Amino acid sequence: MTVLTALLVYFGWQRNDVMTDRLGIEESILGQSTRDYLLRSVRPALVLLLVIAAGGLIWLQLDRVLAPRIRERGAADRVVRYSLRLLTWAWVLLPLVVFVFGTVSGAFVFTGGQEFAFIAWPLSIGAGALLTYYGMHLRGTVAPDKEPLLRIFVAITVVVMLFWGTSNYATLQGRTLADRLIGNMRGQNEVTVYSSKRLFLTGAGVAEAELPGKNNAYSYRYSGLRLLAHAGGRYFLVSDQWAPGKGAVMVLREKDSALRMEFSRS
Repeated sequence: MTVLTALLVYFGWQRNDVMTDRLGIEESILGQSTRDYLLRSVRPALVLLLVIAAGGLIWLQLDRVLAPRIRERGAADRVVRYSLRLLTWAWVLLPLVVFVFGTVSGAFVFTGGQEFAFIAWPLSIGAGALLTYYGMHLRGTVAPDKEPLLRIFVAITVVVMLFWGTSNYATLQGRTLADRLIGNMRGQNEVTVYSSKRLFLTGAGVAEAELPGKNNAYSYRYSGLRLLAHAGGRYFLVSDQWAPGKGAVMVLREKDSALRMEFSRS
């Protein structure tokens, strides 16, 4: 549970960091809490966890067939012999297969294959280490006095590769979210801001209007704004014609009593 929680928090932070960097703002500005990272990471991280669970189920089926065969027929059996060879070199073979797949996909301009290889590369190293460790147990070549150290080193390798694979997956997710926002800014909520004092919100497409009357609760209205994000009790707004590097991101506090905001979709 500790490793899983750490993975979810790290995934949420890394995805946000990549997304905000692509949008041209600093991740810390969002002010998201650990709870925010956890809740926003559960859904996309489920895919990664399901892949790991599926790999574990495949290994259990392999063990169910292979372990009894080794006890009954020994290493002289052809299936056993080749299986043990594959397991022994799994730490090299699995990453090599992923690398070749990614290279071939790149040659044929198959983006999906390259993205899969980008995520699977570190995971294949961890899975290969586990399979090699499993093969050593089947062969009975693990010395009892070295068993604790071997377990520690394998566990460290697997955990590091999990975080590496999670980082790569979060990087792709962050890029996708940022590109979706940039390419579909018109699909974001339109925001109209009413304020009791002048805010000097400026940007291409932003219109400021002074409201008539002396006893109004709000004296100024700002239109032509879009909601970029809502996090940490703050609204992050941009103009209609905003793009990374072209225009500023405006930050308004959610609990500011001098403001009122209206949200709509065009």
